[in-house]
Amino acid sequence: MSIDNSFKTLRYLSNWFSGIEKPHSNAFPLSNMEYSNESLSGWKTAYISNIDTLFFKGLSFGKYGVDSDYSCFRKGCIFGSCGRCGFYSFKDFDKARDLAEKRFGTVVLKVSHFGTVVIHSEGYRSQSQIVDEILVSPICANFFCNNQTIGMRVNKDYYVTACSRHIGEGVSLKDISKQSFLRVVTL
Repeated sequence: MSIDNSFKTLRYLSNWFSGIEKPHSNAFPLSNMEYSNESLSGWKTAYISNIDTLFFKGLSFGKYGVDSDYSCFRKGCIFGSCGRCGFYSFKDFDKARDLAEKRFGTVVLKVSHFGTVVIHSEGYRSQSQIVDEILVSPICANFFCNNQTIGMRVNKDYYVTACSRHIGEGVSLKDISKQSFLRVVTL
């Protein structure tokens, strides 16, 4: 990212958090909100930032584990009072999968939302979430490789899919599943 783009991003975020700018069009609309205290399942796209502790990184910011509670960084916000905080997910699996296909190194997560859950037209926003399942690309992430995924390997700050030829010091999908007690499958 260039310095110019970095400053544009910082200006946008500053305006967004102060309420001057609206979120990008891919964010959930804040109108017509319903609330639920029941557990609801959704789909989201994320990066795996740590295989050993199974931590995920959101597409825009924030890290979270398999079982997490959201803590808003906006001053004085009690969950939901700012109208933006929480764990987001899509209702529709296809939207999460389409987003994952556009972002290198991402996985699709099936999550359960609980606590206070805000129901938007496209998805959910919740106070707490549990990751139920991890879905990964069936193809190795190595450039020009079309071999079948057998596991994940480190690529800079996050994990990407790998075939038997490119897995190196990586971890098999079976081992990730055993270690995390989550179902880990290919898309």
